[in-house]
Amino acid sequence: GMLAKITESWSAGFRLSTGSSTDRVSTNQSLGQDWNKYTVLFDRAYLKFDPLEWLTVVGGRIPNPWFSTDLVWDEDLNFEGIAATLKPAFSNNTIKPFLTVGIFPLKEANPPSSSGRWVRGIQGGTQWDLNLNSRLKLGLGYYDYRDIEGRIEPDNTEPGGLAPSAAYGQYEYGSRLRQ
Repeated sequence: GMLAKITESWSAGFRLSTGSSTDRVSTNQSLGQDWNKYTVLFDRAYLKFDPLEWLTVVGGRIPNPWFSTDLVWDEDLNFEGIAATLKPAFSNNTIKPFLTVGIFPLKEANPPSSSGRWVRGIQGGTQWDLNLNSRLKLGLGYYDYRDIEGRIEPDNTEPGGLAPSAAYGQYEYGSRLRQ
């Protein structure tokens, strides 16, 4: 990967990775590919704008903008879209609030007149530096998934009840995304 500082306010980053192009949360490359070539991908490609000390705007295929753990967002997941983070500074610098907003398209609308699928989010929180070796960080987020909904599977058997019907399990997304 590379992070290039273009000016005092602008920077650009990109990162290459190997691994599966269909697994969104792993850059692991498996050995033993039956002599097939490895896949090399642009894992990240983004522009970052820091007009003020307390404001950052980043867009493109960006690192995870949210304060999180693996329970909420996998650390290998990169987002495509735009995010802005506000981090106001106070005189004592022991309490550091933050607010992040972002909008990320998941699937392009086709035809373009439809709305597509989006994730929009807002997260606020604070970090409290207790001393040089300890800090406490808390956050609260709201993520709005647009035009993403599940549906009830049809009856999963053919007439007679012995074999699954051809329609069983045929969501638009594959089984990896049905979580």
